[in-house]
Amino acid sequence: MENEYLRADGISKSFSSKTVLSNVSFTAKRGEFISLLGPSGCGKTTLLRIISGLETADSGKIFFNGSDYTNVPASKRNFGIVFQSYALFPNMTVTENITYGLKSREKNKKAKQNIADEMLNITGLYAEKDKYPFQLSGGQQQRVALARALALKPSILLLDEPLSALDAKVREKLRREIRSIHDRMNITTVMVTHDQEEAITVSDRIAVMNGGIIEQMGTPDELYFRPKTKFIAGFIGMMNFMEINGEKKGIRPEQIKISTSFSAEGENAVITDMEFRGAFIRLFLNMENRKTDTALVVDVSSFDTDMSRLKISSLVKVQIPESAINF
Repeated sequence: MENEYLRADGISKSFSSKTVLSNVSFTAKRGEFISLLGPSGCGKTTLLRIISGLETADSGKIFFNGSDYTNVPASKRNFGIVFQSYALFPNMTVTENITYGLKSREKNKKAKQNIADEMLNITGLYAEKDKYPFQLSGGQQQRVALARALALKPSILLLDEPLSALDAKVREKLRREIRSIHDRMNITTVMVTHDQEEAITVSDRIAVMNGGIIEQMGTPDELYFRPKTKFIAGFIGMMNFMEINGEKKGIRPEQIKISTSFSAEGENAVITDMEFRGAFIRLFLNMENRKTDTALVVDVSSFDTDMSRLKISSLVKVQIPESAINF
């Protein structure tokens, strides 16, 4: 296939009697950022380990740049991998950790230092170059692990839930840095995550996994606005499921319009609960004439809404645009 750089073709894997992956296939273009997204136990980490060569598939093949890599050992694949645990050497400085993998590749001390300096600058760690891991924050330690993987100039970068051990603010900052580094180095990246916000914000395309298969693969906006299954619709963002003319359909909370005016057009609903979420207010509504799986959820802007008119037990008018409904 044109521009195909990495391909997993019909990968299946079982542990004892449990099937973890079932005939999974996907491709990545050179320089593309792909996320494998899904709940715990869906098979995403196993798929990443098979791509890296750390795990063997029961069936299926891995192709890299047109060559069959299925039986190529991990040490020969030149794929950099960053694990959830930082796995840094506690008795080595930041620079020594970064250059550790270069020992078997680069004998020239000056060349190694040049690579270390490049990685320190790219990851913003130059001021910490002589520190030891225990002197660094969690975010800094993860950047060291990332710099160590990048120092080997890998053909593909594999990230196994690299941000899950960090707090929310650090996660948000570091995911932007990871995307920035990806763009600067133009390196093909495959990241495993269970965080849909993380996947949406950094990925060119996302493969959403569930029960050992890829249910849908597409760009973030395709998955958000045009989900192909109920699982995708519910897993990517928030989705209201309702019955219209006997069929189950869905609509996003921010696409629903409400009014507190009794003269406005729309259907009657009662506010049963509300949550202030900063930029928006999340309302939970009981619709009088529609059957829904749960309360109808509506998100309204905090800046365009008169908060004083939104109260629990208040009656509102609801408009559901047909153009926004997902079948």
